[in-house]
Amino acid sequence: MSLKAIIIGGTGATGRQLLSQLLDNDRFTKITSVGRRPARDGKENDKLTNVIVDTMEDLSSTEQHWQDNDLSLIHISEP
Repeated sequence: MSLKAIIIGGTGATGRQLLSQLLDNDRFTKITSVGRRPARDGKENDKLTNVIVDTMEDLSSTEQHWQDNDLSLIHISEP
């Protein structure tokens, strides 16, 4: 079974670890990262799609990416 996940906060310390575990897990075939900058510092991975937004206050432009995921992870912390 192939799984899909979407993550917000994949560029912070904890989010990077979560994203790394998803990328290393063979059951996940597609991971979407939503953020103000690319996850993994822009390093490409066949499983990973970066969706870059100007602000985290309005995610309406990302609506299409939230459909048909098996797992949604949101990890946001204050600076």
